[in-house]
Amino acid sequence: DEPTADAPAWAGQHGQVQVRSDPGVPAPGWPAPYSLDEQRDLLSDAPAVAALCAALPRVLDLPPSFAAGVFASAAGLWRGVRFALTFESDMAAQDSSAELAFLTEKSFKPLQHGLPLLMLGSPGTLAQLRSLGFRSFSPAVNESYDDQVDGRLRLQAVLQEAERLVALPDEAWRQLRRPGGPLDAAIRHNERHVGCGALRRVLAGLAGRLLAPVTQPCQASGADHAQGGI
Repeated sequence: DEPTADAPAWAGQHGQVQVRSDPGVPAPGWPAPYSLDEQRDLLSDAPAVAALCAALPRVLDLPPSFAAGVFASAAGLWRGVRFALTFESDMAAQDSSAELAFLTEKSFKPLQHGLPLLMLGSPGTLAQLRSLGFRSFSPAVNESYDDQVDGRLRLQAVLQEAERLVALPDEAWRQLRRPGGPLDAAIRHNERHVGCGALRRVLAGLAGRLLAPVTQPCQASGADHAQGGI
């Protein structure tokens, strides 16, 4: 709903909500990838909405009865899929100092099931994945969007690459996926990285380094007590 003169206006994104008393004053922060007017235009596009509705319902990879943890995912749901278009939890717009380094299990699932991915998230998300030991898919997949700070341009670049991959003929896609092909080494590496425990070791090492400043004083204190110190 549009703000009125008597109601506060709400602004903000990626978990930050700001309130301003004057709806006519621009809110501080960062513009969302799509403005409210653009969102309304998109929802008023009857053919696009009809095409989306025709594709529903979709099957969730974790049904409510599934209780094996957030990293579990049924392999059958990924069969026949060319690539994953992965939505991460944050996609801020412009200010590089405000971007969140946010990476979750949503990124790991397609990689562990042998799929290349395109990432809708913060800039540098693919670089984060590589720092955890994964391989990304350039040059077979155009990943230049990962360096784009502006969220609107990053979104457009991801969707443009998704359209290109969807439009590839089946034979061209088979050539990309064939053993020894442009995607093969990265795909096999990522499957092993998750399935053989390397990712867990990397994460455990990071957790140990992050917790070291906290645990070392506690260990020192325990040693003092054992020696009769205070």
